Amino acid sequence: MGRGVTWLLLVSIAWGGGTVPSLPPVPVAGECHRSYAITVGDLLDPTLAADGVALCRGVVVPTSKLAYLLSVEAETPLHLADIAALKSQRAALRRQLNEQAVPWWHRAQGAAVAAIVTSAIWGAWYTKHTAEVNR
Repeated sequence: MGRGVTWLLLVSIAWGGGTVPSLPPVPVAGECHRSYAITVGDLLDPTLAADGVALCRGVVVPTSKLAYLLSVEAETPLHLADIAALKSQRAALRRQLNEQAVPWWHRAQGAAVAAIVTSAIWGAWYTKHTAEVNR
């Protein structure tokens, strides 16, 4: 059953054509109109700063952190697929649990059968032992 659910999930993701595109960001007043690459020793773009004073709002992110954030963003669809797989697996397990009898009841039935069998064996031994002693 697990393989069937997995294949169904993979086929549905492939058939769906990917994830839903996110909405574009809402512009903030005074923000820079584009991204800028800043290199050590280069002059800043004139639309970014004049005489050392910023002309627009923005954030400078270190290159290593940006690379990390881009790699995390690239993995997001995989996480969404994992979440969908776990949800379907949870639903399947919940259905299976509802279809089966209560586990403690099975243990109680097993204990009762063991007690009856033990009593029967002990009773047979006691009867035979008593019969031999009384001869």
